[in-house]
Amino acid sequence: MSAPTSSDGSPTQKLKIGMLSMLVSFPLFFILGVLRGFAVILFLAGLIIYFDGLVQNRKWENAKKQGVAIVESTKR
Repeated sequence: MSAPTSSDGSPTQKLKIGMLSMLVSFPLFFILGVLRGFAVILFLAGLIIYFDGLVQNRKWENAKKQGVAIVESTKR
């Protein structure tokens, strides 16, 4: 068995999972007791996953732009 890495999943999946995790944590935060700590952890995990998806998406966009620039330069 191996632990999941940050490279697993597409950026859009990470954005959806992160947003869903943050949205689910809000109702849990208002319930007193043990669920409040779980809600904070769930929100922070969602935030990390969401921003990881944003960073990965930006890297893919930059790589795509570089690829297009290389193709354009070889056509000349």
